[in-house]
Amino acid sequence: MTPRRYIASIALALCLLPGDQVSAHPHVWVVMRGEVVFAPNGSLTGVRYTWAFDESLSASVAREAGTSPLTREGLAPLAQVNIDTLRDSEFFTRAKADGTEQKFGAPEDYWLAFEEGVLTLHFTLPFKSPLRPRRLELEIYDPSYFTDIQLDEKDPFTLVNAPGHCTSVANRQSWTQVANKIVVVCP
Repeated sequence: MTPRRYIASIALALCLLPGDQVSAHPHVWVVMRGEVVFAPNGSLTGVRYTWAFDESLSASVAREAGTSPLTREGLAPLAQVNIDTLRDSEFFTRAKADGTEQKFGAPEDYWLAFEEGVLTLHFTLPFKSPLRPRRLELEIYDPSYFTDIQLDEKDPFTLVNAPGHCTSVANRQSWTQVANKIVVVCP
């Protein structure tokens, strides 16, 4: 890793630090799309995310990269730093299946890419074991308010391979609702 790449990695990692190191206002802005993923047998297997970082952070990483290629391979060390940092905050995601809190396994298939000039993190959070709830509730937010996570306006969440009777609703974070909430119902 070049010195510039290392500095960019550390800078981005510091930007994603959760908790008590920060004041109560955002320093990083993310526009998120998500997918709730089902197995062919109808069980829920995990959540797949796409996080597009704000233009300022994206420009900073691009500037620090200098002449290094901004490819998936070139950004792999920075993707690892992001995943390692987000692990401490449980990826800002809480899940309940039929009212019971669920845990995720280790993140899978993660990478960074520049998409339309914006640094974008892709990753999948598999459930520790497949689920078959009637109701899945996801809450996505940073309780420290350091990272502002907004749902994509056009396509916030989709169901992948869901049985035909499953539906979902996305409720955006607001002044009266702390978290982005995704509810999937499979009666």
